[in-house]
Amino acid sequence: MKLSEEEQIRKLKEIGQHSFVTNVKIKTIDTLSSYGEKGLHAIAEIADSSLVTEVKEHALATITRVKEESETKK
Repeated sequence: MKLSEEEQIRKLKEIGQHSFVTNVKIKTIDTLSSYGEKGLHAIAEIADSSLVTEVKEHALATITRVKEESETKK
């Protein structure tokens, strides 16, 4: 059974929030960015739950990039 887009985003968010491995969090953020604006809230939640500065900075840069890409498409 295929997961809906919302379910995929939710599962990825859970992986990103519960992983203790920085690279897993970063790769999860990168994957969530492929959902465009729909993935932004999940990326923000991963950043908020992380204590690692690298993860927070990557999340912020990714959110900024996704928003800029979204604006250029409009």
